[in-house]
Amino acid sequence: MIIIASLISLYQLQAEKTTYNGRDLILTQAVEMTHPAGRLSANRAVVQNFKMDHRTPFQKISLDGQVCVHAVTANREINLFADRASGEIDVGALFGFQSLRCQGGVEITTSDGFTAKGSEARFSALANRGGSIELIPSPLSQYCFLTHECDHLEARKMRLDLETKQIICEEIRGEIEAGWNKGSSISFHAERLIWDQDLLLEGNVSFEDEQTHLEADQGRLIYQERTGRTRPEALHCEGSVRMISSIIQDQESFALADQLIYIPETRTMILSCIAPNRVLFWQSSGDISLSAPEVRVQMDPATQRESVQGIGDVHFHFTLQEENIIETLFSKYL
Repeated sequence: MIIIASLISLYQLQAEKTTYNGRDLILTQAVEMTHPAGRLSANRAVVQNFKMDHRTPFQKISLDGQVCVHAVTANREINLFADRASGEIDVGALFGFQSLRCQGGVEITTSDGFTAKGSEARFSALANRGGSIELIPSPLSQYCFLTHECDHLEARKMRLDLETKQIICEEIRGEIEAGWNKGSSISFHAERLIWDQDLLLEGNVSFEDEQTHLEADQGRLIYQERTGRTRPEALHCEGSVRMISSIIQDQESFALADQLIYIPETRTMILSCIAPNRVLFWQSSGDISLSAPEVRVQMDPATQRESVQGIGDVHFHFTLQEENIIETLFSKYL
């Protein structure tokens, strides 16, 4: 085993075999290398323009064959696998830019159960600043893929922040299955997703299962650890909430609200508004028409049937203005 340590103490390289051609250092067999991204390993590595002094530190590296990046943060361990990688390291500047580009069959796994796949991964950071990994899809699929337990999603772009632990996705769609309504799944779309302890969706958010469709400006899934698995505890939707459902009393039901909270364990839905806005709830059969500050829909465990209750100043008929709002926002569904 040959070990080479740089004079500026930022790197350590080791391999079974090494050759030097007067310019590049070539390492083969059981190659390992320290890097700001983490511990790198590969079958082969080339350190370009290698010199062991302060004035001309090596800056460019390339790795081939079973490339692995192992990163350890305060809250998570990350393993990144790829066919090959290349990068640049500015060891001469205090806040130098560090980068690593991994390509070919990229897969990222985390100690807390996330798996992400794409065509290319790019690590970038200022020195000693934590950094992030951006996952890029292949031109053919146009999506990166992320799974966590039974939940999965597709995204045009995906970024793992190594310092904050957040996973940030753009232009996403997916399905949530873990513990949702006794095993059924719920699909979702949004312009942006932030997955930390909870899952936050932003921009043209929609949720849908077989019998319910929700739209909102923002959505949040609150998660809780139960019996060794992460399960959704509640769904929050905010901003221009629109709901269509055929579950409630086996009738087609509609609602407009500022906020919606749904608790799957008790099958309770709370719709609310901030004054002067009011929740509008009605059924196509005409049996129920409610205008109120709050409307609650709750499953009765004994009868297994939903009850609908208006809270506060309840009106049982819509004003002309409320009917116009319904016509404007629900015309494509009615």
